[in-house]
Amino acid sequence: MLIALYNADDLQAYLEFHERAWLMYPELRDNRNEAYNTAKDAVDDCFCALDMKNAKTWFDRMAYVKRSASSKG
Repeated sequence: MLIALYNADDLQAYLEFHERAWLMYPELRDNRNEAYNTAKDAVDDCFCALDMKNAKTWFDRMAYVKRSASSKG
């Protein structure tokens, strides 16, 4: 399904897919490679589409995962 969305060049549907994935990760999302990678992939797609507003949202999520992981020591 994800490849079909990507090939259709439907950024909004792709971001909704990422959002569903993000919400499936248990809280806290700290130190979870999957959560970080989901956010990173969304940022990359937003940059390609020049969608800086959504890129910022997903970048903040990347930073949240990194901050949470590093605060654990």
